[in-house]
Amino acid sequence: MSTKPFLMAIAFAATALCATAARANIVFDWTGTCLFNCKGTPSAVLTLTDAYVFGTTISAADFVSLVYNSNDQSKDITSTSLLTGGVNADGSIALGVLNIRGPLNFPQFSETDEEDWQLMPNATTTTPDLGTDGKFTLAVNTAIPEPSTWAMVLLGFAGLGFASYLRRTARPSVVCVASAIGYVSWGLLTRPVPRDKLGPL
Repeated sequence: MSTKPFLMAIAFAATALCATAARANIVFDWTGTCLFNCKGTPSAVLTLTDAYVFGTTISAADFVSLVYNSNDQSKDITSTSLLTGGVNADGSIALGVLNIRGPLNFPQFSETDEEDWQLMPNATTTTPDLGTDGKFTLAVNTAIPEPSTWAMVLLGFAGLGFASYLRRTARPSVVCVASAIGYVSWGLLTRPVPRDKLGPL
C-alpha cells in the first residue's frame, strides 16, 4: 500500500496555505445631483484596496482609482497628489470632507459630510461640476477564494479518499485518522465566520 499520493496532497495543501491571499478591492459606486454646469445624475466609481479600514483617512496605499462621469465630462484619477477624509461602510463621508486630487492637484473631486460635492477638472476652469445628494454605495465584493480555501478543499477530499481506500484493509486506526483529517478539513472550510472577521460585502 502506497501513501505517496496522500503525502503529496498534504505537501500541496501546505504550500497553498503559505501562499499570499488573493482578495478583491473595495468598490464604491457614487451618484449625485447636478446643480451647476453639469445636468442630470453624474456617477463615479471609487476603488480602494482591501486593506482600507472604513471610516479612516484614505492613504495613497489604499487608493486605486476614481472614475467620474457626467453629461459634460469624464475624469479618471489613478494617482493622487492629495487625499483627505475617508468613507464609512454605509457610504457616508468620514472625517468631514473627502478630497481626492489627481497629479498636480487636478482633476479634483470633493464631497462634504452634508453630501455637497464638486468636480474641478483643471486649474483654469471657471465652471466645475457642482451638486448635492452625493452618495457612495458599497458595491458587492466578489472576492476570489483564497489559496488556503482551495487547500482545505483538496486536503479534505484527499483525506476522505484515503479513508475510503483504507477502509478495505484491516487497519481501523489508520482509517479513523484519515477520516478525521477529511472531516476536520471539511468542518474548518464550512464553519461560520465571525462577523468581525468578514470582509466587505
